[in-house]
Amino acid sequence: MVLKLVQNRLSKKQFILLSSILIGLTAGFAAIILKTFVHYIYLIATYDQLGNYRFLYLLLPTFGLLLTVFVIRRFYKNRFRK
Repeated sequence: MVLKLVQNRLSKKQFILLSSILIGLTAGFAAIILKTFVHYIYLIATYDQLGNYRFLYLLLPTFGLLLTVFVIRRFYKNRFRK
């Protein structure tokens, strides 16, 4: 609804420019959030006082692989081929 309203009021060039700006800003914010999230995971995994919790070096990559498999099966419905 909002998309049609904006598209009708702007010329094609203006609409493409506005769309590209919004996509760029969204991608930038997503990159910042991802970078911050990875930074905090790094801090947790390398915290010196964890002591016996060094198994996180094995657990976190395993969790990442399982999360990737879940996302591909759930959202992409196995549309990827080898």
